[in-house]
Amino acid sequence: MRLASLIFLMFLCSSCKKLTEFTFSDICNFEIQSTSSINTPFTIPTPPVTSNSKTSFASNQTDANHIEHITLQQLSLTITNPSGQNFDFLSSIKITISASGLPDQQIASLDNVPKGVTTLQFNSNGADLAAYVKQDSYTLGVTVVTDQVLTQNIYIQANTVFYVKAKII
Repeated sequence: MRLASLIFLMFLCSSCKKLTEFTFSDICNFEIQSTSSINTPFTIPTPPVTSNSKTSFASNQTDANHIEHITLQQLSLTITNPSGQNFDFLSSIKITISASGLPDQQIASLDNVPKGVTTLQFNSNGADLAAYVKQDSYTLGVTVVTDQVLTQNIYIQANTVFYVKAKII
């Protein structure tokens, strides 16, 4: 009886897939063009992000078909130009993610942008973003409300870090 239980347990464990957990990063650069409007929301065009997901999946012994979930672990926006510029011109910001055939989904926002900073840090809302990030590319939508006139273009780098939980293949 004990041998049968041991064999059954070994069979059960051999049929279980091991899980892996890892993170990967993507980068997107965009610009906020000079504007004379204030206190009116406007969307900033951003280029599609070519995702590093497939390379990260392969190096972690998994693939898109074995992903259990992907969440945003960290998102930061950093002003890269002009030198010395900070986010004081913003009163609020909302960031969404979109991909082919999927609806826009909000992933981050700040209603009261801190003053004097050149980098904004966002917390994850915990949403499962696997359907977006598994695709070859996705787009970050950035909608802002300014409370100052922008007299020059501002260049920003968005850094995303995604947490992945997947079955090992």
